[in-house]
Amino acid sequence: MSNDPYGENYDICFKDGDFASKSSFAAWNKRWEPENTSHEWVPESRKNDGTGCLRIIHSARPSTASHISQVIHLVKNARYKFSGYIKFVEITSTTANGNGGAYCTLGDAYIGKYTVQDLPYSADWTYFESFYTATYTGDHTFSCKLWGCLGTAYFDDLSVELVEKVDSEVLKHWTADGAIKAPSNGFTVVAVGDPQALVSDDVHNGTSTYCDSYRDLILKKDDWNFEYIINVGDLTDVSVETKQWDLSYKGHKMFEDAGIKYALALGNHDYQGFVGLRAGEMIERNTENFRNTYKFSEYVKWLGSDDFGSFDGTMLNTFHKFERDGYKYMIVSLENSPTKEAVAWAKDLCDKNCDRHVIFVTHCFINPTYGCELWNEQDGHFTDSVNSSYMWENLVSKCPNIFLACCGHFAVHGISVLYERGDSGNMITAVCVNPQCTLGGSEMMTAFLHIENGTHVTCYTYSPSVGKFYAGSNFDFKALHEDMLKGDMLYLPEGFRGKLFEHTVLDGAKDTYEYTSSDENVLRISGDGTVEAVSKGDALFDCLIPTGQSAYALKLYGGRIRVKFKVKVI
Repeated sequence: MSNDPYGENYDICFKDGDFASKSSFAAWNKRWEPENTSHEWVPESRKNDGTGCLRIIHSARPSTASHISQVIHLVKNARYKFSGYIKFVEITSTTANGNGGAYCTLGDAYIGKYTVQDLPYSADWTYFESFYTATYTGDHTFSCKLWGCLGTAYFDDLSVELVEKVDSEVLKHWTADGAIKAPSNGFTVVAVGDPQALVSDDVHNGTSTYCDSYRDLILKKDDWNFEYIINVGDLTDVSVETKQWDLSYKGHKMFEDAGIKYALALGNHDYQGFVGLRAGEMIERNTENFRNTYKFSEYVKWLGSDDFGSFDGTMLNTFHKFERDGYKYMIVSLENSPTKEAVAWAKDLCDKNCDRHVIFVTHCFINPTYGCELWNEQDGHFTDSVNSSYMWENLVSKCPNIFLACCGHFAVHGISVLYERGDSGNMITAVCVNPQCTLGGSEMMTAFLHIENGTHVTCYTYSPSVGKFYAGSNFDFKALHEDMLKGDMLYLPEGFRGKLFEHTVLDGAKDTYEYTSSDENVLRISGDGTVEAVSKGDALFDCLIPTGQSAYALKLYGGRIRVKFKVKVI
């Protein structure tokens, strides 16, 4: 056996580069094989040479999702090629959008993906290949999945090949050591993006990336003046597995022991009964495992009833009060797809605490994958839930003391931010952070939201799994001409020329800007962002900034910044 870690681990994990073979089938760990599904080794190989292949069958509802997994060892910064063949027979999607199908994944990232529509569909052996750069040295979970459908799928000749021991693209992905320094003033609120894949992988593979990442964060608490950790939800991947809740709590207990307060939002994966749902299927808000893990009574003992409370005596919808640098603050956290009653409670809470600057938290609020807009669909599979537009129109935009919103759910690379004014003209910074599906879920991603002078937010994007900041995703934003603001409308005199905001990338990366005016007869925008007030009327100024781009991950949307101003030319 070679002493070279690449060759040694390669030999241990694979048989002649093929990790779908009868001799290695025992190494597959059947992680999810519910009723009416089966995983087995069968003779029908692609080459008809008797070597066999892997088969997954979904024979009947309600089980329309299952997978079988194997742990493989990869080396950090090394680039690998995954390839193989997939065949399916009489596959019928059970999802409304036709996203059901046969998949190969690494963590939660797609390597081979074949979706089908709402009709029986068959396809012969189809080749796939995908490249991946490992973000850490250690075990990774490779899975074959049949999801959101009924039918049969076959997998054969699945292999991995080491392409480069050091991927040159990795160097572009991270900031240079020392490029980002902790500010000397103010304090930091850390938003942790959906850790579900890390929790699930650590539970099933015996790894420790989740807790190791939290240890790295704790080491930065003094330099960055941490005030609160905010977990934006999807604390677990499969909420019925109590071991995932045990690990989730273990990580957050580390913050408590280190003297760092934390706030939680409940994600869609944290409701029992969510996994395997068909599109349009409704469930009850079953949060028994969450409530048994994170107990309201223990929080009251820790934080005190004056600074902490909730909507209904549980951890589902909570508030946290604190003071820093002569300012009063409050965090208001609502569960995923909250009820109208919970939103009304939060609105009343903000009104009664009008002397406090408010940070709003919920799992699903803005959607970076569709231009960094509010998410107008209901994600919770609950009959009593509301969407992001309802929360904006009835809570966030209506409260002049809300200045920051934190959410997750949608996978982005770096962080994505929407800058928009509330009805009273208050600038609201809405931040989305979630590494799931971008880096295979194998990395924790956080947003260091540094706050100074009451409500000024500077955004930094940090990976505690790697111990570095993301290049191009550390920035400062400043709105200009606040003296021309009335309510949420910016009043510009006819003939005005100038820029409406300043955006500074703090690590030296270069961003591109895409400007749009809803009415160029009223407001024109040049390529450098200079606006010209042409004639009297109303227009919407819109700027989209793709940021934190990188090509080395398996599935990568890229971060986005969106700036929206209502303008009236007078």
